[in-house]
This record gives sequence, structure tokens and C-alpha cells, in this order.
Amino acid sequence: MISFLKAGQSIAQVSDAGLPSISDPGHDLVKAAIEEEIAVVTVPGASAGISALIASGLAPQPHIFYGFLPRKSGQQKQFFDSKKTILKHKFSMNHLIVWQIHWKIC
Repeated sequence: MISFLKAGQSIAQVSDAGLPSISDPGHDLVKAAIEEEIAVVTVPGASAGISALIASGLAPQPHIFYGFLPRKSGQQKQFFDSKKTILKHKFSMNHLIVWQIHWKIC
């Protein structure tokens, strides 16, 4: 597959068991492409965070998806304080946290 990509061909990775790389061994192809400096593009799915994880080349399993980070700094501190034990003992996991920026148009 990598030789096809290096020759300028395009390929699509699909899965019959959920998202590619999450529920199947597709991660190996993504990692090999990234190692060869070949661009990896995901088709947006139900979660941008999961799509980013798939395209990153990081191992998709195991991972923890926390969702959106609270807006206020006090709530953010409380959020991270509540995760200290998990973050300390699960350091080898990928942790996904979404930070949402709201644009205000006047």
C-alpha cells in the first residue's frame, strides 16, 4: 500500500467493524504512511476527536475521550484535579480533550 501512495496513487481505508484504526488493524497503515511523510486525511465522522486520533499515527487503543473542557478556569482546574489519578496511572493512554473556541460576530 505504501508503494502505491509513494507512486502518487490514492487509497481509501474502510472498515466493516466501526471506524478504521479503532476497531481493526488499520492503525498500522496510518503509522506507516506517517513514517514515510505521506499525508493522512480522515473523512469526518461522528467525532472530530476520534477522527484526529485516527489520523495522528498515535496508537488508537487504549484511549480515553473526555469530551469538552469546561469553559471557566475554576471548572477546568476542578476537571483536571478530578482526573489526576487517571492521568497519573494511565500515562501510556492517549487522552482526548476538546477545547472549543466560540467566535462572536458583532
